[in-house]
Amino acid sequence: MNCVAGEAREVGRSNNMARGDGGKRVRCGTAEESRASGPDFINQLPEECLALIFGFLPLPRDRCSCALVSKKWLHVQACMRHSKLRSEQDEASLPSKEISRCLDMEEANDRRLAAMAIGIPYQGVLTELAIRASLPPLPFSSRGADLTDYGLTIISQACSNLKSLTLWNCTKIGNKGVASLANCCTSLEKFSLSNSPSITDDGLLLIAKGCPNLSSLILDSCPSVGNRWLEAFAKHSNKLKLFILERCPLVKDSAIISILTNLQELRMLKIGSMEIGDAVLEAVGRHAKQVRTLYLEKVRGVTEEGYCWIGFNGNLQSLSLNSCIGVTDKSFRKTSNGCIYLGLKKVAIKNCRSLTDSGLVELTRSAKSLKSITLENLDRITSRGLVEALSNCSRTLKELSLLKCNLMQSDTHPLPQHFPVLKAVTLNQCQGFGEGFLVRMGWACEQVEEIGLVRMDSITDGGILGFLYQLGGNTDVTKLDLSGCRFVTDRSLRAIAQRCQELEELDLSGCRISDQGVEWLASEGPSWLQALSLAGCAAITDKSLEALQTLCVSLESLNVTRCPGISREAISSFKEVCCFCDVRG
Repeated sequence: MNCVAGEAREVGRSNNMARGDGGKRVRCGTAEESRASGPDFINQLPEECLALIFGFLPLPRDRCSCALVSKKWLHVQACMRHSKLRSEQDEASLPSKEISRCLDMEEANDRRLAAMAIGIPYQGVLTELAIRASLPPLPFSSRGADLTDYGLTIISQACSNLKSLTLWNCTKIGNKGVASLANCCTSLEKFSLSNSPSITDDGLLLIAKGCPNLSSLILDSCPSVGNRWLEAFAKHSNKLKLFILERCPLVKDSAIISILTNLQELRMLKIGSMEIGDAVLEAVGRHAKQVRTLYLEKVRGVTEEGYCWIGFNGNLQSLSLNSCIGVTDKSFRKTSNGCIYLGLKKVAIKNCRSLTDSGLVELTRSAKSLKSITLENLDRITSRGLVEALSNCSRTLKELSLLKCNLMQSDTHPLPQHFPVLKAVTLNQCQGFGEGFLVRMGWACEQVEEIGLVRMDSITDGGILGFLYQLGGNTDVTKLDLSGCRFVTDRSLRAIAQRCQELEELDLSGCRISDQGVEWLASEGPSWLQALSLAGCAAITDKSLEALQTLCVSLESLNVTRCPGISREAISSFKEVCCFCDVRG
């Protein structure tokens, strides 16, 4: 069987007709017709008797067929263990490969889970299950059309080898279903729960005690959980490495601190849309030395002094602060001994409007091992502050990403130092960056391999040509994204074709490119270009596709959507020649 539902539908269609005497096909009556014609003795049997009868069914197809007869038969089949079957196929002959399943929207219901419980053992061992129900639940849904404790109980009993379970928007699942999960799936390693208002501390307490191998725990929008369950996890979940807590208003600081101080294997912590105090971040800095990655998003209640504690965790390698109101320049100030952010390698600061040049420079001065910097929507950072901050980590920086940072008002700032190991640079919607800055970045980043200049209206051919010239004759650039740069034309494309011979991915979506530029790319450009996007390039025609046929050996992906000058006939012809290329158009 490819899938239980497909098998059941196929059997269901064939069940509408059955063979009668003399080889004639006789229509099977409905349940109502059966009751009208006489007593329904089979459905009056106890479930134990039905289970005994079903145990003699020889094939999985027969089990699926019987499960379609009524809800009662589906329930009996779903609750049966394989050890109760008396068919010739024994448990040792079942497939042992690990498989995963995902149920979305209308598929996320009790009936589907019950059918899965029947057929899944014949396909493999279910170890990963993700269920994303519709929100709000579908209106006028009949019984069994929603996912409840019954469905979770059935699948937990049938698939006791589950290692990963995701439940999103399963609003009708409560503590009873979670209890079955904790009792049956003791090998569970990853558990993700989102928008589950019916689950309380009592249910999660059972998970903490019954699933000792849990290494990943994610809770989002669970308004009924408080502190007791976290204290239980702090006591029993010694293998927990990843913990994400978002939008759980009843959880207080003390419970989070217990997790930080007791779980020595914890490596990644994320807190989002929560109100916490300085004491939590003090615990991160002073006691949770095992934590390597910290994400704080839309956190309320922490003062600028509270954020100072983060830097005392010398083992912290990755820090992300998003929309945190309390973050200011003082949050990154040096202490008396100066030993802060010693191990920090990756930092991302987004939508922290109070941060200025002083705080950014202080952070980069302290974190001497920074390899990756991401800045987004920071209005108070100037060009001089950015250049000084980058200079502090020029020898270690490998990735730089700026999104919606309108920093550069003029080119009257000092030249950046050389970045000998910088491999990736992205400027996305950063209006006001002068082309002089781009040219100087080309001089400073000679080893760059991935470049993104996305929706940069200030970038023209002059900036691109100067940037490529500074990079040298034959660059190591393998990925170039110029999507949305409306003033980039064929001149830039020819320079790219001539100087970027190692290029593998090129995105020119929305650029002012014509057939001439594409012909230059095909004739003079890299021989092993794998992905090309020309989406929204209104000036190109069928001639461009003809020229690109020379790249058929290497080209794997081509996007020509929103190109009115390209006909469907030309796309069909291109697909025939370049049969291994995925063409969108």
